[in-house]
Amino acid sequence: MDHPTGWIRKAVYTHPNLRPEHIQHVLDKEDNRHHLTQIIQHPRATPKNIDRALDNDMHDETKEEAAAHPNASAENLHKALRPDNSYETRSAALNNPNIRAEHLVPLVRDPEHWIRERALSHPKMDEGTIHKLLDHPDPEVRGETMLHATNINQDHLNRAVKDPDPHIASHALVHPRARPSHYDMGLTHPSERVRDLAKHLLQRD
Repeated sequence: MDHPTGWIRKAVYTHPNLRPEHIQHVLDKEDNRHHLTQIIQHPRATPKNIDRALDNDMHDETKEEAAAHPNASAENLHKALRPDNSYETRSAALNNPNIRAEHLVPLVRDPEHWIRERALSHPKMDEGTIHKLLDHPDPEVRGETMLHATNINQDHLNRAVKDPDPHIASHALVHPRARPSHYDMGLTHPSERVRDLAKHLLQRD
């Protein structure tokens, strides 16, 4: 059972009239993990409050709630996505509706595979951004884009089938949205492996 003062604090920290400066004061002075995590969930928390809750001296649970807050700004989410944050905090930021494509692009080079995949498959990874990633000088970035991006269109497939890397061209040929016209394009690829795959796919259809 909570100590009586715990109930009082809970009533204060969840009060609808709590002001952002009071939230900031608690974030600066409080050291109890549960209290910090509770107050940062307040609907009146501002980006300034959220920024403080994402500082390195905060508990992971507090950071996670801060990253998920509907008032989180672009700067807050960028901070939450840093590689030194926990899986839960970074995942909460990726799930936040306020995230933008500009947050996702740097993550395609993230050391964590799950982050790269989540960023590429995110619905806010728009077609224009995918187009740029398919022109990236690093074949690993182009390949993972072809494998994991959700918003792949016909123009993306046209570009990827012509990619000099046979792995990327092959991924394009077997993509669920690939058409016979892409198989025809694959017949002229420099790689014999890609040409054979294109022949097989044309015969299958």
